[in-house]
Amino acid sequence: MAHKLAEFGSYLKQARADARIESQNDAVEALNGIHVNVSQSLIAQYETGRITDPDLEVLLGFSKIYKKDYMEILWHLVKEKYAPPRGGWSEFDAIRWELWKTGLVRWKEIARVKELEKFQLQAKAALFKEKEVLNLPGVLKWTREFPDLKQLWVVAPNFLDDEDVDVFETVCYNIIKRNVTTIYFVTQADTDKGGRFWSLKERFSKKLGKKAIGHIHGVPLTRDALTWIQSDIVVANPHQRAEAIAFQYFRRHGRPTYAIRMDDVDVKVTVELLSRWATTNDSDFRKLQERFY
Repeated sequence: MAHKLAEFGSYLKQARADARIESQNDAVEALNGIHVNVSQSLIAQYETGRITDPDLEVLLGFSKIYKKDYMEILWHLVKEKYAPPRGGWSEFDAIRWELWKTGLVRWKEIARVKELEKFQLQAKAALFKEKEVLNLPGVLKWTREFPDLKQLWVVAPNFLDDEDVDVFETVCYNIIKRNVTTIYFVTQADTDKGGRFWSLKERFSKKLGKKAIGHIHGVPLTRDALTWIQSDIVVANPHQRAEAIAFQYFRRHGRPTYAIRMDDVDVKVTVELLSRWATTNDSDFRKLQERFY
């Protein structure tokens, strides 16, 4: 005997409540009104998960009277009905299910314009297919495990790394365990005494001692430089121009949250611009770079 679809049943019951259809009898009346013949007892079986092979016509009827996207209904049904019998979905697969669910979110308008939802979905599909995307924990893991990492550039016009414990610990790990040099490109105010980067460097010195010397450096960006540096970027091994890899962050609520891998051509241009500017304006940067060439 097939197991009950309890979660799917609860979803249907909640969908009815959300549609303000108060009773199962009211649902029967609404379905009969669109020529879907059901009984109150059948609705009850659906809502308690006892119907394990739902009827297509009934599901389409639910979609209409509950004003639910039919694909959303299928998502809830398939996720439970076809879950592995032992242990359920793995953590990785659960994330993939959430990715599918995210694609079902409807947008009535985008940037105050209606009927753009199709184009947004096309863009998202292309993005997921073509681009390597990470969240902040993913980028930190990437920097900890990037093969033969020697140097890391962190471009942060709006520096916030001093607020994140995981970022701090990752930089410490890379210095202690991997001998990585991390160079921050931040505003002049952040590098000045009492500034945010200055305070962070003090924390590194307390934790790492002499190890921090020569492994942490801040390049102060002038107002002119900030006109062409607008986004947060992290670059692995920028001294190896042909092999450098970078991610560009996108902010949410003012903080770097998601990152997309940059195209190789864009990485090369960005590194060249930063290197040329820092070499001209920061003598300590020039000395540090001599170690890598």
